[in-house]
Amino acid sequence: MIKSIELGYFQAHTYSRLMLSEGVNAIIGVSDSGKTAILRALQWLLTNRPSGTGYISNAAGANDATMVRVNFDNGCAERWKAGAGNKNQYIVDGIVFDAVGTGVPEEVEKLIQMNDINVQLQMDAPFLLSKSAGETSMYFNNIIGLDVIDASLKEANRLAKTYNRDAAAFEARATALMGSIDQLDWIDNAEGDLARMEKLILRQAGKTKQYNELNELLTCMEELEVTIAELAWIDDARKLIARVEKVQEQVATTSAEYHAIQTFIVAIENEERLIAQLTTEIVKSKRLFKKEFPDICPLCEQEVNHA
Repeated sequence: MIKSIELGYFQAHTYSRLMLSEGVNAIIGVSDSGKTAILRALQWLLTNRPSGTGYISNAAGANDATMVRVNFDNGCAERWKAGAGNKNQYIVDGIVFDAVGTGVPEEVEKLIQMNDINVQLQMDAPFLLSKSAGETSMYFNNIIGLDVIDASLKEANRLAKTYNRDAAAFEARATALMGSIDQLDWIDNAEGDLARMEKLILRQAGKTKQYNELNELLTCMEELEVTIAELAWIDDARKLIARVEKVQEQVATTSAEYHAIQTFIVAIENEERLIAQLTTEIVKSKRLFKKEFPDICPLCEQEVNHA
C-alpha cells in the first residue's frame, strides 16, 4: 500500500507531499492545480516514462532536481532527474540505480509491484472499452503471460517427445544388453580366478621387493670392496706416521739438549765477560796503587814491589 507521495519540481508542483489513508483516497482541486500531475509523477516512477524534460517544473533552477518519492509499507522508491541532466537515477531504500533508457530497475519493480495498468489518466479512454475483442484478449494475454504459457507448453511437448524417443532407445539398448549378459556367465568363475591372480600378484610383488633389496645390498657390498681396495695404502701410511712420531720424539729430545747447551754457552759467555771486567778492574787498581804508593814503605822503610 502507498503511504505517501512527495513531488519536487514536477510540473505544477514545486514541492508537495500527500499522506494517503487506507482504502480509497480522493484528490480534489481546481483546474491546473496539479491533480493529474500527481498521477503522471506516479506513472514516471512506475514506468520511467515519459522521457525528455517536459515534466520538469518551470520553477526549477539549473541546480534543482525533479523528484518523486513514494513510501510503501515495505520500503521507499525515488525517481530523480537533475535540471542540468547530471543525475538520472532511481533510489530504493537508499541504494542508487542509474535510469537507463526506458527500463525500470528490477529492484524497483519488486518493491512497487505495479505498472502502467494501475494508472488511468484523465484523458485516457475508458479502460479496455474502446478496444476490440482481439486487442482486449491480447491485453489480458500479456497480463497473465499467455505467450509464456504457450511457449512453455510447446517446450514441454518437445521435451516429452524427446524423452519418449530416448526412453524407447534406452529400452531397446537394455534388451540388447540383457542378451549380452547371458553370454557373460563365465564372469562368476572369473571372479575366483581374479582373486587367486591378485594373491599371486601380491606374492610376486613381495618377492620382487626382496629381490630389489638384495640387489641393492650386493651393489653396496661391491662398492665397499672397491673402496677397501682403494684404501690399502692406509697401513703403509700408519707405519710412516709411527716412524714420523719417533723422529719427532728424537727431534724433541735433541731440541731440549740443544737448548740446554745454548743456555750453558750463554752462562759461560756471561762468566767470560765478568772475568774480563774483573781483569780490567785489577789492572786499573794496580796502576792506581803504583801511582798512589811510594817506592819505599813509610812504615817499614822497605822497597815496595809494584809488579
